[in-house]
Parts: sequence; C-alpha cells; structure tokens
Amino acid sequence: MTLRRFGALFLAFVVLVFGIAVGRVIRSPVGPPPSPHVVNDVTQLNPIIVNDEIAPTTTEEISEAVRRHAGPLGPPLQLGG
Repeated sequence: MTLRRFGALFLAFVVLVFGIAVGRVIRSPVGPPPSPHVVNDVTQLNPIIVNDEIAPTTTEEISEAVRRHAGPLGPPLQLGG
C-alpha cells in the first residue's frame, strides 16, 4: 500500500468518524410521546400528570366531581421565598 493510498484511506476514515459524531450531536432528540394524561398551560412550561380530565359545564357537575375525588385536588403551591 502506497503512502498516498494510506493517506486517502485515513482521511476518509477521519471524515466518516467526524460525520457520525456531528450527526449524533445535531439530530433532533427523540423522546417518548407525551402521555395523554398530561395537562399543560399555554406556555408549555408547567406539565402536570393527571388521572382523569373532565369538562364540567355546570356548578353541580363541579360539585359532584369534587365529592367523588378521593385524593388531593391539585399540586401543592409554594408561595413566597
């Protein structure tokens, strides 16, 4: 094998390794799909995992949903510093 051919193969190997490394860095991350039971606000900064979603239209439906619920209603809020 001549020195010129060795240099060309070495350069091809370096370019291949560099291309693979760059491809791994710049590709978009692939994560799990969002759960259907995640509620988020319009900013998409506050995801909250919920057991169920309801859309009450009357105050009686709201009262019934609160009465049926066995656990805490909403996350704990920390106000202040």
